[in-house]
Parts: sequence; C-alpha cells; structure tokens
Amino acid sequence: METKGKNTRKQSSNTMWKGIFVWVSIILLLMVAVGIFNQKKKVEVKISFSKFLSEVESGNVETVTIYNLGMQGKLKTAVTVKGKEGMIQFDKFKTRMPFEDSELPKYLAGRGVEVESRSNFGNVIQNATANVIQTAGATQAVTSTATPKGGILVTGATYDARWQTIKDGSDDMPVYNYDIYLQPDSLLLSDIDAFVELASVFVSATESVTVDTSGDTITTTTQYDSLFAVNTDGSFVSPFFDGIEYGGSISVHYADSTHTVVHAEAVIADTDTVITETISAVTTIVLTADSIAVTTDQGVIYTDTLTIDGIHNPWAFRGGVTYEIRWKTINADTITATIYDVTNNVTVPFGATWGDNWSFGPVSFSNPDVNSMYLASDNLSSRTYFYICGTKFYFNFAGSEAYPMNWSNHPVDGEEWTVYCSGDVVPTAGNEFTITSTAFVFGERTLDNIMVVPNPYIVRNPWEVSSDYAVLRFTNLPDECTIRIYTLGGNLIKTMEHKVEATAASAIQGGSEKWDVLTDNNQRPASGIYIYHILTPDGDTKTGKFALIR
Repeated sequence: METKGKNTRKQSSNTMWKGIFVWVSIILLLMVAVGIFNQKKKVEVKISFSKFLSEVESGNVETVTIYNLGMQGKLKTAVTVKGKEGMIQFDKFKTRMPFEDSELPKYLAGRGVEVESRSNFGNVIQNATANVIQTAGATQAVTSTATPKGGILVTGATYDARWQTIKDGSDDMPVYNYDIYLQPDSLLLSDIDAFVELASVFVSATESVTVDTSGDTITTTTQYDSLFAVNTDGSFVSPFFDGIEYGGSISVHYADSTHTVVHAEAVIADTDTVITETISAVTTIVLTADSIAVTTDQGVIYTDTLTIDGIHNPWAFRGGVTYEIRWKTINADTITATIYDVTNNVTVPFGATWGDNWSFGPVSFSNPDVNSMYLASDNLSSRTYFYICGTKFYFNFAGSEAYPMNWSNHPVDGEEWTVYCSGDVVPTAGNEFTITSTAFVFGERTLDNIMVVPNPYIVRNPWEVSSDYAVLRFTNLPDECTIRIYTLGGNLIKTMEHKVEATAASAIQGGSEKWDVLTDNNQRPASGIYIYHILTPDGDTKTGKFALIR
C-alpha cells in the first residue's frame, strides 16, 4: 500500500513537471516569435529634418505628404536606427520643417520624390500634360517621351532637349548627351548622358555540307555563315525639371559582322581514330564615309588624289551625314576651313584631338597627337590629312603612300568640298527635341468634401508648434472662397479669405486654410458649438458645425 502511494505521488509529480516544461517551452517560443516579429516590423518613426534631407539626397525617399510645417512619408528601402528600446527598422517617417519653404516641393520632385498635399483641392483638377516633338536635326535613332510626374509642379513652359557633341565612353563606345533648356536659352540641366552598348542582331544563316570519300577515309566538312547587324543601344532619363521627366532610348545601326565556322572531321576506317579541326573567323565592317568630292573649285584645279582612309574613331562617327568643307584664305601662306554638317544644319567644332570635331594633320611630325586648325605653305605635317567626326581623309594619296597636299593647287576662298557618309544619323549637335507642357489648372469648384479638423478641437492638436499657437484647419477647400465663423447666436466672430494660385507653392498649402482660433478682435472664443459658412465666387455655399473645448 505504501509503495503504491509513493508511485502515485511520483507519477503526479512527473506529470506536473511535464506540464510546466510544456508551458515554459510555449512561452519561450512565443518570446522568440515576438522578438523576430519586432525585428522585422517596420514602424513610423519621427526623424530630424536633417536626417530627412539626407535620405532625399541618397534617393531613398519615395513619397512625402506635406501639411503646414509637418511631413509624413515613405522610404524606398527601410532604414535601421537606434531607439529607446534597441534597434528599430522603419520605412515610414514623419518630420517637421524648421520654417515654411515654398521651394521645397520643387526640390523634392527634382530628386524623384512623389509630393502630395495633406488636403486635396476642392476642385476638379485638370492634370498637367507634356509631349515631345523633334524640331531640329536629322537623327531617327532617338525615341523619347516627356512625363509630367510632378503634378502641380508643372508650370506649362516649353523646353528644348539639345543634343551635344559625342563623348568617348568605356571600350570606345559613344556617349550621347544633351542639355535641357527653358526656352529660349535658360539652361536648366546639363550634360545628361545616354550610355550605349553593342548588341548583335541575327540576320540570316546558311549551311552547306560536303561529303568526300577517298579510300579508307571519310571527310565531312560543314560550314556555317552567319550575318549580324551590330547595333548600339542605350537609354537615358533626366532628373525632374519643373515636375517633368524626359527620357527614352537610342538605337543606331553601327556595323555589319560576318561569322564563319568551318568544322572538319576525318574518320579512319576499321579504327576508333577520329581527327577533328574547327576554324572560326569573324569579320566586322564598320559603316564609313562613302565619297569625297571637290564640288566648287574657284582657283587652280585641285589635282591631288583625295582618299578616304576610313573610320579612325568609331564612337565619334555621326552616321549618314553630309559635310561641306568651306575653305577660307588667311593669307598667301595660310588657309583654314569651316566644316558644316549639312544634314543636322550645324557647324562642326574644331578640336585638336580625335573626337566629334574636325582638324587637319598634326602641328608637327614630332607631335602627332595634336592636330592643327590651319594649313601652311611651310608645314608639311598639317597638309598630310584631315579628320571629320571619326573619319580620316588623305589630301594626296598615291600608290600606297600618303603625301602632303601640293601647295601649288591649295583651295582658296569660296571653294567647297563635300563628304558623303552612310548609316543611321546619331543624336549629336544640331538635334533638338522640344518639350511642351500644360500646367494643371483648377476646374469646377466643389464643396462636398470640406471638413474642419480636428473636430472637436480640444485644447491642442498635433499641428500646433506650441501651447501658445493654436491651429484649426478647414480642409478640401476650393482654390478661392470666403470662410465666415459664427456663434450659435448668429454673431460673426471671424472672416478669412482663402485663395490659392495654381503654382508649385500651393503644394504646401493644398486645399486647406488654417485658423489660429482667434476672433477678428484677437480674442479667444469660449468653448462651445460654432457654425462655419463658406462662399465661393460662383455663389455656391456650404455650412457646417464644429466644437471648441478648452
């Protein structure tokens, strides 16, 4: 009996400890789960205005809602900061401006932030628009669009995207670039690059098979010929300007390429011996100048042999452009020229190096990398060749040698030579795309969504800077109206004129008007129920009630 009692007590004790162990395990698991949850949970955190600006500069702010001096927003990527209870991860924030800044919305939109106002306008808004047309130059390689992403920041102005001379990129690839101007000539953004890369496009392929039987050996030869079009493809996008984003793509037929593969296989009869050999060859033909001709000869007939040497700098080649070389006499021993891009209707700039420019031969044979702007009777090196936007030409090529131009038949004032090139015209100087925009405008006024916040007003609300500065707001107002506040007894205690222009500055105010909770006589109204009356210039009215509790 005693042994049985002991066993019963022992079983009861074991059951109790097992239960305690199970509950402790559950609690620990819950604590771990809660800890993990808290680590991953993203909360809204109040940050300093300087921290906010830092996140804007790094491009990490996605949206911002502005109300008076306060702001709320969302980050693109969550940030971890140290809080009172350890590390906090957040992607939503709130902050406060040190002072009211009407330029802030424009600044934020210029860095890709979507800006909203806390209170919508009590109007039917006609949204801003933007479109693009090519107005100068001959390139057909650019496809571009303009998108009004800044909403009420769009001013309705007209802009020009003016492409500049080509720059040398990595691996000798072209970098096309442009500036944005507010018409007529106010530079807004400069040196926006469109980076490109090579892309081979398969065109066609042929295959031939030959079988040759000779004694104990069978030889099979298979040849593949593939033709590729080599393109340069790239994209570009500008930073926001006046709420507009301009961007697009570039595609230029750059060259043609052939790829030949020959595979030979020899099998020796009655053995396991197999002999194979593969030969592969690639040939790329870069598009180049087609011809050069003396089109106007005023003086002595030019008898030297003009010759196209070929592409010297592929990245600087403008494509299917026609150039006019317009000669000019400086004195009896010196001449120069103006190179005119007829296709793009622009003068080609001079450059002493090999770029998107023109030059004559080197200033001296000992300094071959610095080219000259002049041809002189006593300088043979400069008269050896000339260079125009990627392509090199010889003044006098005979047999397999290049010789200096014979000064006895040098060009004079009024003479013109013409260079003809083939290929796609690339986006370079002389090409312009005009961007026209229409600003957002206030349409029909509506009073349906007007509210007083907070309602009731109790001592203070979160918008207020201090206990000495009260703020109550009328929200969702139309662009223009008169607000009157009455006591229940019908006494008028406050009149406010609300008017917002359709400008970027209105992003801060939005469709709201603040009241400092003081009467026209600068007195604090008593606690109670008050009536507001709103009147628009069209004669529409709205009345409502709100409470003040002190």
